[in-house]
Amino acid sequence: MSSPVAASSQPDPHRAFELSQRETIALSAVRDRNEQLDETALYMMLDKAALMAHLPSPSVESLDHPSADNLLRHPQRYRGWPVRLDVNILRVEELTSPKDITAPPDWPADKSVWKMAGYIPSATGTNDTPLLVLSTGAPEALGQPSSVGPDGEGYYDHHRTLTAAGFFYKLYRGQDDSGRTRDFPVLIAWSFENTQSQSGIALPGNFGIMILVGLVVFYVFARRWARRATGPEPTYHYRPLREDLHEPERQASNNRGKENPRAADADSDS
Repeated sequence: MSSPVAASSQPDPHRAFELSQRETIALSAVRDRNEQLDETALYMMLDKAALMAHLPSPSVESLDHPSADNLLRHPQRYRGWPVRLDVNILRVEELTSPKDITAPPDWPADKSVWKMAGYIPSATGTNDTPLLVLSTGAPEALGQPSSVGPDGEGYYDHHRTLTAAGFFYKLYRGQDDSGRTRDFPVLIAWSFENTQSQSGIALPGNFGIMILVGLVVFYVFARRWARRATGPEPTYHYRPLREDLHEPERQASNNRGKENPRAADADSDS
């Protein structure tokens, strides 16, 4: 049994979620629905997420799981808050300072930022929400890219669903692949988990459960309807084999009685 002193010396991952006064002030200056990303609060939260990656992380399932609609409607409510999101990543690129980003002076020169573009899948698959994920750790859960672009960016076409844990940052306004102006939730992630089933089929949470329940209910009612339409099932009674063997003789005797009643009476009198 560990001593109280030893136990208290262990870092508490939940305490790491708490925002410092400096972080709170920096996040209060963040504005949504613009093209600004390279700002002080971003690097503070990237450092915070990097710290989370080295702590005994709490269960991802214990984090809030907001819908894309809630993030789009209430970005201020979730800013700087730890969340988990189901994401599909399509493109990954490595950003370095000062070539690609304007990091603060104390940012290590060899510390890359991984920028991932993808989407939050909808339950129906027809209204996916574009997404940006930033991390100081390479997304190894994605595996090898399907192809590599001229600048080293990786492209993924397998649409593998991952569960990403991180801090929600803001809404970034940009253009999606079709050229439409959209608001992108920005997640600063510290971990990725592969939630794809081994068979390659992944039901989208509660929506998948609803489909399975609906199929079971449909099957039960279909069976009942079929029974009513065809009438009751025939009832079978056991009859010994010897009765089947003597059945022809019994039928012949009955036929003789019908054809010649007198003969039948005579046989009975004898």
